[in-house]
Amino acid sequence: MIIQDRARWEISEALFACGVAYEPPGLGLMYKDGAAGRAIFEELRQKLGPNDEHDRLRISIITGIDKENPADYSLVVGTNLPADGTGKEPREFISVSRIHRMRNPDTSNLKSFEDRVSRTKRYGIFPTQMPTEGNRVEMFGDLAILKRTIRIIPAWQSGENDLDSPGIGPDDDPIIPPDAIDVPVRRLIDRRKRRPLRRL
Repeated sequence: MIIQDRARWEISEALFACGVAYEPPGLGLMYKDGAAGRAIFEELRQKLGPNDEHDRLRISIITGIDKENPADYSLVVGTNLPADGTGKEPREFISVSRIHRMRNPDTSNLKSFEDRVSRTKRYGIFPTQMPTEGNRVEMFGDLAILKRTIRIIPAWQSGENDLDSPGIGPDDDPIIPPDAIDVPVRRLIDRRKRRPLRRL
């Protein structure tokens, strides 16, 4: 399992870094404890290497999760289930995710990041130290992991069997297009209300 069940995994914030136009952008995960963030990524790099070639680390962004705050979104960091085309006996997997709700963000940052990923076909994910009094954000780019895939999906399209569905809570009121016929998120939220998601 790539994402371990540790309190130090809690993400406090996220930032998007877009530098020179032809270079891949960066997604920084902020930690209150920068040392813990570094330790997490050191462990990840031992398992994945500096380039997540097999796409074992799952990064997703769920947009449109709140009608009242249309810019809000959820960042979901988890593990992709292993591909199994062997046709052997079915196996059971547990996928653990870490979720951070971005409230009142600057939507231009996400848009710039998305556009840059679309052009460069890759991005880096790395830990950062949240700013403390008198100090700025500290980015640990030396621990970046290069990735080629990211999922950005509107909340209304997320359903009960979606690996990223933990990013949507029972009290969320997602933005739903008026012409949408099949809306999986309605069934997801109904289920959440009946059976609340267990947080680790």
